[in-house]
Amino acid sequence: MPSYKRDELPEGRTDWARVRSMPDEEKQAIAESDTDNPLWTREAFEEAELVLPGGHNQVYVSMRVDQEVLDAFRAAGPGYQTRMSDVLRSWVRGELRPVERHDRVERLPDSAHGR
Repeated sequence: MPSYKRDELPEGRTDWARVRSMPDEEKQAIAESDTDNPLWTREAFEEAELVLPGGHNQVYVSMRVDQEVLDAFRAAGPGYQTRMSDVLRSWVRGELRPVERHDRVERLPDSAHGR
């Protein structure tokens, strides 16, 4: 997906004069028939969560993840690190169930316990 600066946006194909001259009922009918962008229902608004980009007191970390996990997040397109952070935040908030791993047990160094 291309990236543009605000003053470099390409000219769109929307006939805004035609849109402005349409009666509201016609605009509503067109919006309701758009299967690619369905209208929001009251229930959808009630269930929606506001997600603001950045500003979550983010810190730089280096961590190891399975290659298939990284590939899956990257395959979804730009913003994969933000999506990974969103999943981790959901787990911290208790929205995701922790998965116990019994195939590997590692002892933390004493320094990790403040000893």
